[in-house]
Amino acid sequence: MLRTGIVHLHFDSTVLNAMGEFTVNLGKFKRTGIIASGEVCAIKEELPEPPSIKGSILLPSKGDLDQLFNSFDGTITLELGEHHFVLHGAWLSEHEIATDEGKVNVTFQGKLMEMLS
Repeated sequence: MLRTGIVHLHFDSTVLNAMGEFTVNLGKFKRTGIIASGEVCAIKEELPEPPSIKGSILLPSKGDLDQLFNSFDGTITLELGEHHFVLHGAWLSEHEIATDEGKVNVTFQGKLMEMLS
């Protein structure tokens, strides 16, 4: 997790009002050692889940909310200071609306995560 001040979040050309902390899963392989005869003799690689960006946004207008729900091939760009994460082929995987602050907890998953610095 990176913490670097102001967060900017874009879904395609729509700017989303980010709130609080965001987490990024680069979707890299999980590596586990395989032990035989008391020592590591190989490494098993598996991809536990697609790359993702998770956090909270301010409830967008109805049109923008419909765009989030109906897109299955979007681009999510998350800017954390000098780090930029671009999630390609993205869709809204999970959402939960909290009514007291009008925030939406969102998880975007995608096909490919690009990290630019």
